[in-house]
Formats: sequence, structure tokens, C-alpha cells
Amino acid sequence: MDCRCRFFEQIVFVVSFGVLGIIGVWLFRKQIISSKFGQKIGNLLKGFLEGIQTIRKLDRPFLFILHSLNIWLMYYLMTYLAFFSFAPTSHLTPVVGLMVMVFGALGVALPSPGGMGAYQGLVMVALGIYGVAQSDGFSFANILFFSVQIGCNVVFGILALILLPIINRKNRG
Repeated sequence: MDCRCRFFEQIVFVVSFGVLGIIGVWLFRKQIISSKFGQKIGNLLKGFLEGIQTIRKLDRPFLFILHSLNIWLMYYLMTYLAFFSFAPTSHLTPVVGLMVMVFGALGVALPSPGGMGAYQGLVMVALGIYGVAQSDGFSFANILFFSVQIGCNVVFGILALILLPIINRKNRG
């Protein structure tokens, strides 16, 4: 089957699933809103909207948005370019890189210690959708998680511990 046809089928599936989800939420909105789960989601959405509104209060909101987009772009490039360092994933497309990044981000956001386990599981699922063997998906997820995410956090954390006191001293004086 042509790759473009498969991509189109996937887009149709995702859009259809999203539309059905929205219709389901709309039909059962009263039951959802009155439930404890619905109230928690409502509070979460209110907090999110308040956070978005605080961007307006920043001195330079454009720079904040630009830096945020840059962080996500770098996160995407990290995921996609890592495909080429591992033979079982070297054939995957940029769209797959985006999907793996989104699944990985959801894994980190889940309540687990540093996303460990959830990240690997969701990256394996995303890669499995595109025919990557489970063991290869697990290996790729661990390479990405430990070498890049944890490695960078340790290196840049140590650099920050060393450099921030120096920078703060210069800014005070």
C-alpha cells in the first residue's frame, strides 16, 4: 500500500475518532460535569486558561512564546534525528517523529517518577503502530530517555549549578 494512502487513512481515523469523542462529550456533558472526574477536569482547564492569560502580563510575551516553540521544536528534532542512529527506526518519517514525540511527552506527563516506564511504554506503542518490533521500540525508547533526557538534565543541571552563582553575582554588582 502506498505510504501516502496509509497516511491519509491514519488522518481520517484520528479525525473521526476526535469528532466521535467530541460528540460523545457533548451528548453526555451534564453527566460528565456533575461527576467528580468532570469537576477535576474543569478545575484543570480553568487553571490552564489562567496560565495562558498570564502570558499577557509578561514584559515580553512574544519572546516567551518564541522560546516555548523553540523548546518544542528542539524536542521534536531530538526525537526525529535519533531515528537515524538506530537501524530499526532509520526509515521512519518526520510525521512518525512527531507522533513518537507526542506519545513520549504524554508518558512524561503521566504521574510516574520522572516519566520512567510510562515514557518507554508509550514510545513503544507509537513505534509499534509503524511496524517497529516491541524489543526495538523498547531499546529506542531507552536510548532516547537515558542518553538524551536524563543525560542532558544531569549535564545542564551541573552547568547551571556552577554558572548561576557567577551570573547572579555579576547581575547584583
